[in-house]
Amino acid sequence: MFIGATLILALLITCGGGSGSTGGDPNANPIISSSPPTIDVSDYGNLSTAIEAIGAAQTTLVISTPQILTENTTIPPNIGLVIQNGGTITKNSLYTLALNGPFEAGLYQVFVGFSPGDVSFGPGSAKEVFPEWWGIDGTTDDVAINAAITALSSSRIPLRLSARTYTLASGINITKGGVKIIGAGRNATILYAGYTGSTPAIQLKSVDGSRLDYNHLEGFFLRARPDNLTDIAIESDYTVGLILRDVFISAFGKTALNLLTTWEATADNFRVIQCGRNGDSTTGVINFGSSAARVGQCTQSNFSNIIMGSNYGTHFRIKNSKYGNSALHFSNVTIENNQLNNAPTDNNPLIDFDNAYNISFNNFAITINTKNTSSADSFFVKNGGHFCGGLFFSNGTVAINGTTYAPLAGVINFSTNHGDMDFSNVLFQDLNDKVPSKGFAVVTTGGTSRLKFNECVFNTALSFANLFQQTYCVEGTIAIERLGSYTRYVLTGTSP
Repeated sequence: MFIGATLILALLITCGGGSGSTGGDPNANPIISSSPPTIDVSDYGNLSTAIEAIGAAQTTLVISTPQILTENTTIPPNIGLVIQNGGTITKNSLYTLALNGPFEAGLYQVFVGFSPGDVSFGPGSAKEVFPEWWGIDGTTDDVAINAAITALSSSRIPLRLSARTYTLASGINITKGGVKIIGAGRNATILYAGYTGSTPAIQLKSVDGSRLDYNHLEGFFLRARPDNLTDIAIESDYTVGLILRDVFISAFGKTALNLLTTWEATADNFRVIQCGRNGDSTTGVINFGSSAARVGQCTQSNFSNIIMGSNYGTHFRIKNSKYGNSALHFSNVTIENNQLNNAPTDNNPLIDFDNAYNISFNNFAITINTKNTSSADSFFVKNGGHFCGGLFFSNGTVAINGTTYAPLAGVINFSTNHGDMDFSNVLFQDLNDKVPSKGFAVVTTGGTSRLKFNECVFNTALSFANLFQQTYCVEGTIAIERLGSYTRYVLTGTSP
């Protein structure tokens, strides 16, 4: 009987919520395992003395009261450090703290006075790291987040954001590869950019101009001030393998996602609303371009399950005057309630190509509105500037001006000097007769590129003769549908 009771007690101690569990209370002390032996740092006077006395023995060292560093301190792999609520380690002089053994703490401050880089976690020293360990004050939480990122940047330990609002007084800076920031979900973790200006809320960029490899952002809502005076949400500057998953962005004035010389990026379950209000013809809600530090292209990237609502101006700006952006693929894209033109002089197609190759949009539903009484130069899609090759749109709908906003300048602005454009199984709907005569395809003459349609349908009051500015460059099949009438045309590059 005694043996059975002992066994049950041992199981309860060992399994009571797992290593570092606090039983659901973030301010509670971690549950301490009964093995290896546990001692309190107060038994030795200070942290350095305790480490020296323990030596190579496997030990759990508990800090329950404030401790001040007396020298550069390294916690070796044989010492598991547990900091209880009320226990802290405070920086003194220029001393640093390196944690190489198992580390546990609840969601309360344990590091005091340390600058970014003063605390470091070795590989495997913690399952995850929390910015709360550096102190969250609700006004300058970026300081704690940046300190945490710096502490784990060489160990590939995830940074875990809690279900709360973190207020940023400036940007979050990721300067190393392998950083993984995981929130509690975009309905739970909020990053609030409470400042104004051009500093990105999250920037991935090295200090020395080297490439950042395989960073990961997931599970949070990133929003700016309601006055839209914070310009950029996320900026990737010369990176490879960036992953964005379950991220929601709102209210940034110019750009939600600014990708510069970015390769092999992946975005999934990505939502953007109310961005681009202060944009112009040089910006896009999602922008692809070249880094100033590393001139190059955006390439080999996939974006899926994208929802964009109530945004302004160009939604996808895929332009690069140096090297052609290429192999960018978008699937399951929904765009609605947008307003293309911010000012009558803006040139804001919804999708803007320049020097782009092998770009595809598949499975999309897009509604287009314009904002002003002047339609300016607003189109669904435009190719221009440098040559573009292989621009593909398949299996989608484009509903034009579903409300009483001003008319578009046209649907497709096609330059025959700047590469082929292909549409397959796309339904175009001119819901309120907002497409002008000859405005379905506004064509620049003189080039040899082709505008191709495969079993596309245009629901419009316009006759076929009033669809195209030129037909010599148009190939494939398209039907005009209106009030039950359906006429299919075969296009041969000259006339139907």
